Formats: sequence, C-alpha cells, structure tokens
Amino acid sequence: MDRHVAVFAFPFASHPALMLTLVRRLASAAPSVVFSFFNTKSSNQALFAKPGCDNIKPYDVSDGKPEDYVLVGNPDEGINLFLAVAEEEFRRGVRVAEMDIGLRVSCLVVDAFLGFSGDIAQDMNIPWVGFWPSGTCSLAAHFYTDLIREKTAQLIGSAGPDKEIVDLIPGLKSVRLGDLPSGIVSGNLESPFATMLHKMGRSLAKATAVPINSFQELDPDLTKNLSSKLNNFLNIGPFNLISKENTPNKIDEFSCISWLDNHKTRAVAYICFGTFFKLPPQELVALAETLEETNTPFLWSLSKDSYNHFPKGFMERTSANGTGKVVPWAPQDQVLNHDAIGVLVTHGGYNSMMESIGAGVPMICRPHIGDHHINTWMIERVWGIGLRIQGGIFTKHATRCALERVFSLPKSVDEKNKTLKDLAHKAVAPNASSDQNFETLVEVINVKRFNGVMVEEDEELQGSMRLFLVKLYQSECLSKSLSKVFTFPFASHPPLLLTLTRRLASAAPNVVFSFFNIEKSNNVLFSNLGCNNILRYDVSDGIPEGYVFKGTPQEDVNLFLAVAEAEFRKGVRVAETDTGLKISCLVVDAFFWFCGDMAEEMNIPWVAFWTAGACSLAAHVYTDLIREKSAQLIGSLGPNEEIVDLIPGLKAIRLGDLPSGIVLGNLESPFSTMLHNMGRTLHRATAVPLNSFQELDPDLTENLSLKLNKFLNIGPFNLTSKEKTPLQFDEFSCISWLDNQKTRKVAYICFGTIFTPPPNELVELANALEETETPFLWSIKKDATKHFPKGFLDKITTNGLGKVVAWAPQDQVLNHDAIGVFVTHCGWNSVLESVGAGVPMICRPFLGDQHINSWMVERVWGIGSIIEGGSFTKRATCCALEQVLSLSKIRHERIQALKDLAHNAVEPNGSSHQNFKTLVEVVTGATRHTKSSF
Repeated sequence: MDRHVAVFAFPFASHPALMLTLVRRLASAAPSVVFSFFNTKSSNQALFAKPGCDNIKPYDVSDGKPEDYVLVGNPDEGINLFLAVAEEEFRRGVRVAEMDIGLRVSCLVVDAFLGFSGDIAQDMNIPWVGFWPSGTCSLAAHFYTDLIREKTAQLIGSAGPDKEIVDLIPGLKSVRLGDLPSGIVSGNLESPFATMLHKMGRSLAKATAVPINSFQELDPDLTKNLSSKLNNFLNIGPFNLISKENTPNKIDEFSCISWLDNHKTRAVAYICFGTFFKLPPQELVALAETLEETNTPFLWSLSKDSYNHFPKGFMERTSANGTGKVVPWAPQDQVLNHDAIGVLVTHGGYNSMMESIGAGVPMICRPHIGDHHINTWMIERVWGIGLRIQGGIFTKHATRCALERVFSLPKSVDEKNKTLKDLAHKAVAPNASSDQNFETLVEVINVKRFNGVMVEEDEELQGSMRLFLVKLYQSECLSKSLSKVFTFPFASHPPLLLTLTRRLASAAPNVVFSFFNIEKSNNVLFSNLGCNNILRYDVSDGIPEGYVFKGTPQEDVNLFLAVAEAEFRKGVRVAETDTGLKISCLVVDAFFWFCGDMAEEMNIPWVAFWTAGACSLAAHVYTDLIREKSAQLIGSLGPNEEIVDLIPGLKAIRLGDLPSGIVLGNLESPFSTMLHNMGRTLHRATAVPLNSFQELDPDLTENLSLKLNKFLNIGPFNLTSKEKTPLQFDEFSCISWLDNQKTRKVAYICFGTIFTPPPNELVELANALEETETPFLWSIKKDATKHFPKGFLDKITTNGLGKVVAWAPQDQVLNHDAIGVFVTHCGWNSVLESVGAGVPMICRPFLGDQHINSWMVERVWGIGSIIEGGSFTKRATCCALEQVLSLSKIRHERIQALKDLAHNAVEPNGSSHQNFKTLVEVVTGATRHTKSSF
C-alpha cells in the first residue's frame, strides 16, 4: 500500500451504506490505496457483516451516547449526541489509523454532511472529498441557504409554503417554500442538525471534489450551476445501476418476484416507504382501503409491527383473492425492474427515486422529511414522471385519484420515464459521463502532491516526508535551482507574496520555491491546489506555549520579529537538506531587512518585495532625511500642514500623512525599528519589485529607480492574476443586487478585514446614507452591525436602499457599472482595485500606509476625497458623498486615464509585464550576481 485515505461516514439512515458503496468502488479502482472507514460500532457491524475488500479497514468511533444513556425519543436525538463528539472522534481516529497502518492519511473522503472535515483536511494540508449521497436539487438548496433566506425574508407574510417562487435557487426555475428541506427557512434553524447543514453549504466550495449519487443528464441546469461554484462537482451515479452488474440478485425470501410473474404488465402498485418512515395509522388504513376498493393489485413492503394497523381482515382477503401481497422486506431494485410494476408509491427518498428512474417506473409520492419534499417537486413539476398525493397525506379520495391518474398516464409521461431511464443507463456505461467523472475522482484520491507538498509518506510512519522530497528532486532532477521565500505573516502580506511566488513558479518551472510562513497563515494560504514547484514550510510565530496576550499594540508582530531571523536561517538549512539543492536566491517581504546579510553571506541575489505603493516605500527609504528636515520644523508646523519637497519625487506631503514610526508615534518600537532598518539597507537588494505600475507615480518611480537596484513595478496584482483566477463565489448575491441598481449611483463600503470604524462613526455613516438616500452595498463584519442605528437594517432591506453583507467579492463589485464610489480605509490593495476599476474613493484612513495613500488619492491623482476631519460625521459624510457622486467630467477623465494605464501596464509588452521578465531573470540566475552587488 502506498497511499492512505480516511473515510468519515455519517452513521444514520442510508448514508453509511452509500458511502461504503462508493469506497468499495474506489478501493477496486485504486488497489494500492488503503481506506480506513470510520463509523459508529453498530453501523459498522451491519455494514461489514460479510467479508469485503482487503484494502478497506473499518474503525469504530463513538456515537456520543453516555454509558447507560436511555434515548428519550426526541427528534434527531441520536444525531445530536453524535455531532457533539464527531469532530474530536474523527481526529482521534485518524491518529489511531495512521499508527495502525503505518501511513499518513493523504486524503479525506467524507459524507458532505460533516462540514467540519474541511477544517481537518486543511489542518493536514490534504485533499478533501465531500460526498453528497442525495440529489443536485437538495444540495443546491443547502449550498444556497444564505441566498434563499435573504430572498425569502422579503416575502414573509406574502408567500405561504404552497406558493411557487421563481428563481429562488440558481439553476432551478421555481420551487415552493414548503418543499425546501427543513432547517433552511422553516423548522428549527438553530438545531445542531440544521447548523451542520448550514455550515456544510457554506464550506463545500473549499472541497477538492464533490461527488454525487446522480447523473448529470438528470439535472443539466443545476449541474451546470454547481459546477461553476464547486471544485470537481462530479455526478458518478446512479449507484444502483453501477453496482448491479457486480452484485448477485438478493435472495427473494418472500417470493415477491414469483408473485409478480402472475400479474399483467404495468398493473401492480409497489408500495414502500423505506426502512425509517412509518405511515400514521389513519393514512395506512386509507391507503389499504382504497387499494381494496379499486381492486388495484399491489405488493407492499412494510415492517411487521405496522400490520396491526391494517383494516380487519385486509391481509387475508387480498391474499386469498390474489390482489395483494404484504411482505416485511422486498428486493426493491429487482421488484421495480419487473414488467408487472406500474407505479412506485413512495416517500420520495432519494435512493428509492433513483431506483424508480433506473427502472422507468412512475411514482406517487407522500414526502415526509429531509429531501423528500424537494425530490417530490422534481418528480412532479420538473421531470414530469409522477405526482404528489393530493393534500400531502393519504386519504381515500386522494389515493383513488392518484392511482387513477398514474395508471392512465398519457403516452408523453411514459416517454419521459423511458427517456430518463435510458439516460441513466447510458451515463454509467464505459466512457460516459458518470464513468468519466469517477475516473476524475480516482485521480483526486491518488494525488501525490497537494498545495505543492508531498502527501504520501514512507511505509513506516517514522519515515519523514522529506525523504520523498529528496528522491523527487535528486533522482528525478526536477529542478535546477532553489529560491527561498520569506513572508511577513500579517495582514495582506502573505497572500500577496504567495501571488508573486506563484507567478514566478509558473514562469520558472525549473526553480523550486520553498515558502516560509507561520503555520496558521500557511493553513489558510494553501487551502487550494498550488504549483508543483512551491513547497510549504512552517516557522514559529514566536508565541511561547501557554502565553497570554496582554493586548499591547503589535504584540504578536513583536513576538514574531524576535525569532524571525533565527527561524529563517534554520529554514534555509532544512530546505537545502530536503531538496538536495543549494539556495540560489532569496525572495522576501521587504520588511525583513536582515535578509540582506543572509544573502551576502551566501553570495546570492536578494529580492525584497514591497507589497504597497511607491509613496509609502519612499517615506521609509528617506526616513533619515525626513526626520532631519522635520526636526527643523517641530513647533512651527502641525500634522495637517503641507510641507513641500519633504520626500524626493513627491511635491508635497503633510507630516500627519506619513506612516507612523517615521516622525510620529513610537520610533523605538520593534516594528518602527524594522522599517527604519529596511529603509537604510534596501539599496543593497538585487531587486525591489512592488505591487504597482510605474505610470501611476512616474516621479517617485524615477527617483527610486536611481536609489535602488532594479526598482520594478510589476502590478497591479489584481489585474495580472485576473485572467487566471476564477470569479469568487458571491455567497451573498451582491452582484445580482447591483444588477438592479442605476449606473454609478451605488456607494460600495468596505474597510478591509482588520479595520472597523468606531461605533459612533458607523452610526454617522449609516445616518448619512439614509439622509442622502444613497444606494449602498456595505461589507462589514457581522458582529459590528449591532452598532448600527436601531431599525437601520430593517429599513434599508424594506425600502431597498442598501444591502449589508458579511463579505463581498470586492474586485467584481468594484467593476460593476452600478458602483459610483468606494468608501474605504485606503489600504493599498483596495486602492489598486479601485484604480483598476475606475472608481473614485472616499478615504477614511486608520494607520500604516493608509494616510499617505489617501493623500495620493486626493491631492496627487485627484481621484477621490479624504473624509473631512479624518472621521465620519453625518455632515462630513453627506458632503463627501455629494461631492464624489457628482464628480466633474475632468475628474472622471482622470480616473478613466489611470484605469487605462493600469490595464495597459499588465498587457504583453506593457511596463509591468517587461519588469516582471527582468525579475524572472534575477530569480533564475539569468542576470549574473556577484558579491560586489552589495
């Protein structure tokens, strides 16, 4: 065995059996992979009663029931007990299986219900396969839960459960509220079960693959939509057809088939409501009496404990006259495929539905819970291959009508049933859609690399993953050189440096990039597949075990800086040992000034990447000069007075707009000292790339190009990566909301992921938006909305003035025609995205480079305004909104000109494109480096 896949089952209803069916298929297709199957003891005992595949090993996990616990009969009681311990049990089980088998787990294949497994996979940096055992319709309902709740909130009081709603679920033309699974808009939305499914819907987009027990020709629109939202959305069913060829017919212990042989074609009603759902006694009586009165031949699979609810003498009479047969169990798939069956009377469970479709048998549905209702909607209203019992329950009148209708269906319905049956059978044929999708799934579980890291290990657990890296890079000679990347693990620095590294890795496939970052940050960055030539390494965050934070400014940053140089030096040795290659270049966050010494000692190039703009970089490069000049002005100038020629290349600036630590703030803090050292040493760097374009700041670029070696504007990154990056999932439907707004009228408000204005400013901003009746889209952390004025959210939802979301796909939003202004903290990434979209800004800076960025926006580029007084007041905000939303033609032309320059810069042969080529030459060694460079 050379790979180990852990399987997490949801131990209720038909879920474990379906999961085991999938795992047996995978085990057969991948015989060198061992599958550890985690499930509760009672469920495992039923599943593994007979010998199975040699490469599937069952492991028991707790069901969460305390010893001697007696179930009190509450709905979902067993599920809730299990969910309370599930994550801890599965994590423990993985450790046990790894020790037992002697292989690290390289992939998780889990029941999609278990949304927390995505976190486990992320922690282990391995692929996560979330198997959905039901249909696309119910999956879409859970995936779009937030969207559905948002849309239905506007309908409360005007639409009942039986009213049809158009476009409620993307990919489904219409559905009724009453047919949505419980826990989406009805029922207890806070129950553990509903919470689990809600989390699943939100997290499933992160899964490496989402296989499903269906075939894509059944729901082409839903499949197309979900395929655009989920990674490797794979219809690999129907399972009942795939396993049919390899599974012997079940023993027909109650002689159902021989009984059916004596009945006419399509004359018999087969009745079965699964193994868990029991009809209420009054419905059972109504159904039985109707069958007898209409003289309808029937085969009824029903647990024996329900027999006593039948009308007196019913079983004896129908058995004696040959009309009916009641059995405690029937071989359902064989029964449905018998010529005598004319209809399946069912609860609408997904497995029963798929078996009926595979047999071409129409259905009469009496849904109960879960996905039964939405399955029934699809059967009746979408596919047109059956009907729902009138009124939702069996009465004699409703049952009679249903039987009459289904046994006299028009030819068109028979043709629909036959068409779907043929499509189902074709899908599982060799090289057909489900077969091809299954091959893709096998490739996923067989992956050897995930996020650039090997996911297989030596046969002995103690054997290090590094041995494989050595074999890979030494014996296969994949790479000629090794570049080491050091990231500053805070704010937006790590993702920007990884974006640069991925661009370099793609442009230089023969170079291995070892990416060093703290574990917490790496876990987030490497949640999706990366380049094969990027290797992740974790370094210490400097936080001692058991450390309690005191709440001092930049405390975590200071702890990291205290150990950073030692950690990175140690990392160099580890990476060289792993790959068998000497480090040939350092690509680092420019903050790490000490890397100049490391590069000089190793006689290799030092590439210092600046993640922000030329304006803030110039402020740090010229810190000593600025301090000298400003020292002469202390006492005569305040922070808000403009100073001419304080920074070479910048005509004027205010002291208050300089980054903290240059002339204001604590100049001796570890963070200020780091930046001061950086500014003093950066001229020694071999190259200084930055996320900007030289046409934005031509004077600053010209000056810094004279001061620094290879000063290279290689951005904006949001434009260079746009073509290669899929659109982000718009989980709160921001774009569809904007589609209904007027051009350039909406204010988009976002202050990044770290900053939130003080509560009083949130109130002032909200009041100003209401007073000016400015349409707005506001992305803000959920816990901050409690500071909004009372009733604000309700009013803006009712009158349609605004939309408040927990997250928005910012680049897509800014590029929407409806956006007229961006209200921002002026972080550099936000500034560049706004420039690239041609959107003016209202700036409320907080710290760091935000003040100097705001200065550039207002006073240098002339494409926005700083909020008067530096904070939101109702008056200042009203003035800013009025001023920016009624920008003169000249200002709009300035914004459009900068937008065009940004886009031109990243085009082939544009300035940023050419500068990036130069950077690749430095990293690959095409540009000769010697010690004299320093």
